[in-house]
Amino acid sequence: MPRRDTRKQRAQAQQASALAVGSSVRYGVLALLIALAAVLCNVRSVSPSASSQRPQPQPQPQRPRGDLLGAVSKGDAAAAAAILDSGASVDATTPDGWSALHLAAQHGHATSALVLLERGARVDASAQAGWTPLHLSAGVGHADLIAPLLKHGASPSATNADGFNALHLAAQFGHAAVLSALAEAGALAGAGGVVDSTTADGATALHLAAERGHTSVVERLLAHGAATGFLEFRPPPPISPI
Repeated sequence: MPRRDTRKQRAQAQQASALAVGSSVRYGVLALLIALAAVLCNVRSVSPSASSQRPQPQPQPQRPRGDLLGAVSKGDAAAAAAILDSGASVDATTPDGWSALHLAAQHGHATSALVLLERGARVDASAQAGWTPLHLSAGVGHADLIAPLLKHGASPSATNADGFNALHLAAQFGHAAVLSALAEAGALAGAGGVVDSTTADGATALHLAAERGHTSVVERLLAHGAATGFLEFRPPPPISPI
């Protein structure tokens, strides 16, 4: 009997010891997990937020003023507007005195010309030999530029060094569409009309058109009341538009 009691007591003691060890392990694991959770919480509290980890936008350098004359020559009206908005002078010129508006008129870039005109470009700026933007448009034949130039104050009676106005140049080079644009703007007849104005050599637009055989121009001039007086002179050689 005593031996059986001893064996039973030993078995109970071993079971109690195993339970104690198991409980200790469980409590140890639990404590470890709690400690690990605390560490993670501390790390999160000191780590930068996701938004602060994103790369911040860098300050953009100020856009250079750029080449207004180049943009206008290419007909890039949007670039011309941006360059003007950055502070460039609307009356910037080439070294030989041609303004941005001259270049727009020469190349027939109507949209670029409007950008310049709306920002106050000198509409009657005079360059080499007294040529204005209106002279260039008329001489080259860019009829769509005539109306906006006149609307912004271009003078149809302004002359270059040879006494040629826009109508003389249009007649000399046979640009009937330019003549029509001048007529529609009221620049030919009436007060201030230039239909019978003369060059430095005394030639009218009708003389110049007839001399070079521009029949359509002659007909339109006659329709607008051009005088048919006789003139004994030999017109100078044609002036090539610049």
